[in-house]
Amino acid sequence: MKFVYFSGAIIALLITYVLLRPPQKELKILTNPRVYSFYHGDDQDTYKIEVLVNQLEHYAVDETYINSVKIINDTLVFPVELEHITTRDQPYYYQEQAFYPVAFYIKTGVIHENQMVQIPNASLELSYTNGETIQLEIGEWNIRFLQTDEQDVTFHTLQATYGSIDALDTVTGITIELVNRTTDILTIESVNLLSDLVQVDTANITETACEGRITVEECLGHPYSFTIQPTNQKTAIVLQKGQSKTLYFPLKYEYPIIFHRGAVEIIYQLHDNSRTFIIDDFPFMNSTTFQPEYESQYVLYHHDSD
Repeated sequence: MKFVYFSGAIIALLITYVLLRPPQKELKILTNPRVYSFYHGDDQDTYKIEVLVNQLEHYAVDETYINSVKIINDTLVFPVELEHITTRDQPYYYQEQAFYPVAFYIKTGVIHENQMVQIPNASLELSYTNGETIQLEIGEWNIRFLQTDEQDVTFHTLQATYGSIDALDTVTGITIELVNRTTDILTIESVNLLSDLVQVDTANITETACEGRITVEECLGHPYSFTIQPTNQKTAIVLQKGQSKTLYFPLKYEYPIIFHRGAVEIIYQLHDNSRTFIIDDFPFMNSTTFQPEYESQYVLYHHDSD
């Protein structure tokens, strides 16, 4: 009989605790999908993915509770290694609630030399020691694996124009001063940004320098559409020995998406050989991922903390 009374008391205490305990705060995570474009030239390279959370003390942003990290979509899985996590206690207010920046720094080993990994509609998948998994939409993920130390071509200037594409503030074109460091003629065959969503418009390359808030129309001198159109036109920019050229490359978009920084791959011909020069992770536009004008692009995740 005493056991029955004792068990009943425990049950009563548990019910009281459940009824009276304060409700657990729901974890909320904000992402802003964008284009990630990286060149992997060293095993020590790290890549930053930033989100906003409403709880900095939650286990979801504590690296000691994270088992594994992957970049995934519906068909592809790309395992990566979590290097570290940084947080900042400076609030950003969204829908009248405070969110805080959290940056996941990840790294990856070399997959194969001279390989391109592209994951459209990518998500960051975080798996935890308690068996839970969180998937966060991040945009388009691109990494170029290549060991190269080509010195034939260099650049003296790299700038960007930026403006609004369907109300989204992003990079609209890039200006590069390319220099032929050899004593021979070389030909630039292609310039690309390691992305399918953002591409160089080879039909409208012009020898001029444009930067800042100047529009593409003002730079080119005629109307311009940012929509990607199929084209067979090749880049054929000839650089004489020791010559430099300043070129403006307007951009095309599959659809409006944030592209603020990334790698530039330049493929050129020298002595009948195709060679590659890469400019790594250049900040074309000094802008943060989270700011009021981007709020229509945000993806808000709710995660039960119980």
